[in-house]
Amino acid sequence: MSTPAAIAQDALNLLVSRSRSVRLSAEALLAKDYPSEVPRNLIRCVVCATNRIDAEVSEMSFRLKAKPEYSEVTLKEAKLRHTFLTYLQTVILSLVDGAETGKAPAEWIWPIQRMVEELFPGCQILVRSVHELNYFFAPLGAMIQKKFASLGMDDILKDNGLLEEIWMLGTSSFPPSGILTHCLIAHEIGHGIYETRKLGDQILRSVKIDDRAASNIVDLIASQMVEESSSQETGPRITGTRLDTHIDRSWLELSVNARLKEILSCWAEEFACDVIGLRILGPAFLLSQLYFLFPLASIDVGDVEHPTPRMRLRLSINALLGTEEGLGYRIVKSLDIQSVLQNWQKTIMSSEPKANDPYFDEAYKMLRPSLREILKLCKKETKTLAYSPDRLDKDVPKLLTRIGDGIPPNELWDEKSQCFQPAYMASILNAGWLAFVAPELPMPFRSVTKQEAEGRLLSLVEKAMEYSELARLSQKK
Repeated sequence: MSTPAAIAQDALNLLVSRSRSVRLSAEALLAKDYPSEVPRNLIRCVVCATNRIDAEVSEMSFRLKAKPEYSEVTLKEAKLRHTFLTYLQTVILSLVDGAETGKAPAEWIWPIQRMVEELFPGCQILVRSVHELNYFFAPLGAMIQKKFASLGMDDILKDNGLLEEIWMLGTSSFPPSGILTHCLIAHEIGHGIYETRKLGDQILRSVKIDDRAASNIVDLIASQMVEESSSQETGPRITGTRLDTHIDRSWLELSVNARLKEILSCWAEEFACDVIGLRILGPAFLLSQLYFLFPLASIDVGDVEHPTPRMRLRLSINALLGTEEGLGYRIVKSLDIQSVLQNWQKTIMSSEPKANDPYFDEAYKMLRPSLREILKLCKKETKTLAYSPDRLDKDVPKLLTRIGDGIPPNELWDEKSQCFQPAYMASILNAGWLAFVAPELPMPFRSVTKQEAEGRLLSLVEKAMEYSELARLSQKK
């Protein structure tokens, strides 16, 4: 029979083996190329953590041999490290999957990092591609700090250049319109702004639950019939009774109000993040929404976290084109933005937004009066990042000319400095989108099939973003 000390030593031996396995996995990932330092630094932290575990196991083994009575303590310490190794392998190393060059949208990473540093000094971004038609934002820093600190390894994060604030941006690995669809990243950055600046507290303060509407939903739920089986002399019989004969109405009222509050909170954030996306990228963001949120078959389908596409797109179109309280793109002189959006606008505005769900429809009615306040607040919070109709008016026609000549739209001639200057990311993306949705693709792309032509255009936009960022970096040096 094995002694407690022998069992503890076996646990330590297994820990060494697992640590080596995780380290080998990390080193294999470290051999790949990454377009930013964040994934590489995360992997280095894993390597350092496994090395420290090896050193700690050596000390625990020495202590166990000297004092076998420490076997129970040793088992507990070994278990903690086994759990930590599982976290390193299944969470940290999984985070960098999709962050390598060739998968992550490298041309987006520099401008995103620059944007985030301007908004949130001391924040780092991990951009990774995910195998789904989705974009998402998730804060990682606090979770990683807590896990490493639980074993006294938080110094490893600092030593490897990781800050306390780390965000992950997930991007679709098969976007419908290539790099242009990635404009939806601006919405995800909006979540960071919304959360860190507590915009929800300001918006939801003015949003009230309509007691009559909530009562109507309770009535609807209460009237639902519940089947019951009963035994009669003539045989089994199934009867139906109202739900409120089984559940107290006050409980139903609490449940309905809680669900409405959840929907209102989530939807207010989604609407605000759409406005922030428009503010950062202008028409390019709306065009990304249109191509991403369609097909029309699902335009009136929503969920607890997201308003229906029709609801969202109505706000985006009105916000973008509005001249008094909106963003004013209706009055751009050199480009007819309203004409570009005309067919979509007609479809979106063809009927009132309805989800055919009592919760969603009533939540939208409650939130709708606050949409103007959401627009006003988000405009105020994004002054430093705002892309303006004037900038689009000035830059995009010239960049479209470059695209028409088959040249990457990465720079513009500056009269003041008498030299070329890198174009704004938003200007490049707007030029790309307007060329992409034009009735006819530019002349250099007409000699090939539509699919190949679109691929070449998207490649030109990718090059433009990359060249523009390289020029900015060289200017800093």
